[in-house]
Amino acid sequence: MRAPLIALALALAVLFVSSTARAQERSLEYAIKASYIYKLIPFVTWPDSAASPAVEPFVICAFDDPKDLAALVSEAVAGQRIDDRQIIVRRLDSAAAASQCQLMYVGTDNADAVAAALDAVQDKAVLTVTDGMPPGRPHGIINFVIVGDHVRFQIDPEEAQRKGISISSKLLSLAVSAASGNQ
Repeated sequence: MRAPLIALALALAVLFVSSTARAQERSLEYAIKASYIYKLIPFVTWPDSAASPAVEPFVICAFDDPKDLAALVSEAVAGQRIDDRQIIVRRLDSAAAASQCQLMYVGTDNADAVAAALDAVQDKAVLTVTDGMPPGRPHGIINFVIVGDHVRFQIDPEEAQRKGISISSKLLSLAVSAASGNQ
């Protein structure tokens, strides 16, 4: 009678530990993505027409962010500056409000929602970042992907160029692949 109870307790313990480990892995994944968002900025140059005056903050926006990556980005940028500009993070209720952003993270994996968000900033020099969009689906200039157990990113240099955004060759060399033409 005790053996089945011990086996059940061990099975439950294994389930608890594995689900806790998966939750910790996901937390780490999002912390890495938040850090990437902040660390990518110095490797990107926006066109002069899109540049805000040096006294205005650099604005990172999060739209459709069910994983609340915006909170992690806020923590990552706390006290940091870009070219002597304060960095602020805003959550957007509508992608149409993204015209005041230099970078927009779209956190959904819903292709229609991603396409709508990208369309809202189509003619704006906004660096768009999407999360895990598969090939053939709409994606941002930067698209996070998981390769093995590592967070990596793809870059769409053609879309960046179309928007007048310049991405350094160092950053391009770190990309897993250059995605293009799927917006």
